[in-house]
This record gives sequence, structure tokens and C-alpha cells, in this order.
Amino acid sequence: MIDTSEPVPIGELLFLGRKFEWSKNLLEPEKVRNQFQAFTKTHPEIAISAQETVNTITTSNKMAAEIYERFCPAEYLNLVYHNADHEAVTGLTGLKLFLGGLVKLADKPEYKEYFGDRQKVGKLITTVAFCLANHEVDDWFDRMDENFNQEQIEQKQAVIADGKAKVRELLEVQKINPWDFQGLVSLDAFSEPVEVSLKKATDTPQAIRDFLEVGRQSQSEVLADLVSDKGLRQEILRVYANSVRAADFMQIFNPAYRQEIQVRGEDGQVLRKTAGTIALATEVIKFRPKMISGAGWSKNGDGVLDWGKVGMDAGFYLKLAKPNIELGLNYMRNFDAGEYDRAMAVKGEYDNRFGAS
Repeated sequence: MIDTSEPVPIGELLFLGRKFEWSKNLLEPEKVRNQFQAFTKTHPEIAISAQETVNTITTSNKMAAEIYERFCPAEYLNLVYHNADHEAVTGLTGLKLFLGGLVKLADKPEYKEYFGDRQKVGKLITTVAFCLANHEVDDWFDRMDENFNQEQIEQKQAVIADGKAKVRELLEVQKINPWDFQGLVSLDAFSEPVEVSLKKATDTPQAIRDFLEVGRQSQSEVLADLVSDKGLRQEILRVYANSVRAADFMQIFNPAYRQEIQVRGEDGQVLRKTAGTIALATEVIKFRPKMISGAGWSKNGDGVLDWGKVGMDAGFYLKLAKPNIELGLNYMRNFDAGEYDRAMAVKGEYDNRFGAS
């Protein structure tokens, strides 16, 4: 949490935003272990080991941090918002949602055999956990050159090549099909409806972008090697898509994001802002400056950041955040009812704030 006891002058928000750190209380090892142990006891129909799953999460987060360091070395682009901590927190939430979403599938007679096979389900979880922990990979190298000069672009290209090589290396270590990885990462595309992304993964895999440059000779439908039944595969992909999209927007539930900061404007008026939006604004100035106008954060639509306008508005919450969160939030009820209730309470606060029905 950012330490502020007095209103912050609006001119110091860029400096303040750089101090932002995600709350990682959900990542505490004992808490994670207890949650997964409780889930496996409650849902033995999904044949996973709690300890092996926790180990998988730990390994995935460690590898994701290595990948982040390659794509975003501190001397080049040190992100305060969409960084490795964001991936770890979002990835863990996404995996909880995913497992909760599998519960209904595992109850279906035609799928009981698959979910009772510990080896098959374990491999699926390894793949999913790694993908969730690296869901920002394509954004890291897509959004960096909007305001870069030629020298910076050339530097970026070298960094990206090194980052891609690291991803391919770790996929091989984890024995994960690179097309499964690219296909699952593509399901986090908020620019298109879930159904469009799912169609690419299940029916037209040739439409999936080869951002790792692995070549299409080994391409198949996403998860085809791990789940032979196409009907089940489509169901699992839908649960994944709903989970990753919900988890990515549930970042606004994070206590660090929600921390209220009092800001003193140039006219002396005290404004109330959240630490998360300040951090995001700090990042987008360099990382994705085109977002400034899209978010309504510039005074005259000229793309120049106006700190007075930085914040979450009703349009963002009602049209983007809320619908995506609702895609997968109910899955949490099957994973941990207590965490579901806490999330619903925070969602209720946002709903009331923005007049959601």
C-alpha cells in the first residue's frame, strides 16, 4: 500500500504512481496450500494433488518473472502495473476460477473418466497455470513503440527477440505445446467477444497469431493433444476464456488498487482517486499512450494526460469490467465460498457506485 497521510499535490502523482505495489496477500504460501487442499477434499472427482498444484503455481510464477525480466528489463521498461506481480496475482485467481468452472464438467457422466485421470488432468493444469501466469506476454511487445524513436524501436526488437526465445525455452522445459500456449493467451483478447476467440481456438486455429514465431507445421486445435474429446475440449476452453477474462478485470478488487488517495488539485480542491488508476496512468504514459484519450484522461482529447481526469468511470466499469468479471466470477463459489463472498461484496460496492442494476 502507498503511504500517504496528507493530500498529495497533483503534480507529484507520477512519482507516487511509481511506488505502487500489488497486494499479494492471496499469494501467501500457507493460504494457497490450505485453499487447494480444501478444494481437493471437497471435489475428489477432479483428480489433482493439492501439493503438486501448489508446486506448479510456484514454478509458473517463477518462470513468468524470468520472462518478464527478459521482455521488460528495468533499464528499458520497468512497469508498475502490468508487471510480474500482476501476472502472479491474476494467474492465481484465474486458476481458482478455472478449477471452480471444471466442477460442473466433472459431474457429467461422459466426462468423469477424463477428470478421474490424474496424469491427464495434471498436465492440463500445468499448461493452464503457465498460460495464466504469462497472460500479458503478447501485450508486452505489442504496445511498446507507439511513441518510440528509431533507436528505441531497434532496442525493443532485440529485447523482444530475447524474450520470445526465453518463452520457447521454458515451454520446452514444461513440455507445453507452443500452440496451446499461443491459443490460450489469445483467449484474453478483450478487443473481441469470447465467442470469436473461442472459434479461433476450436474451429479455425490458423487464425491464431504465431507471436512466438514457432511455425505452423506443428499447429493443431488448441489443447487437442491434452483433451481428445472435442466436446469436452470446447467446454474446457470456454471455462478458461471466462476465467482469464474475469481474473484480469478482478484486479480492480485488489486492496492496493482500491486504496483511496487524496489529491490536492492546482486550485486547492481535494480530489479522491484510487492508487490503481494512478499507477495505471503512470504506466500508460510510456507503455500505451493511445489509451490516454480512450480512457477520457486527456483534457481536450489531445492525448496529453490530465491527472485531474484520471480515474475509473461508469463506462469502463459497466461496459468492460463488470461484464468480463461476471463471465467467470461464479466459478469461485465452487473453489472457495469465502473468497467468492468477499469478491461479491467488493463487486457490490462497485455496482452501487456506478448504478449497476
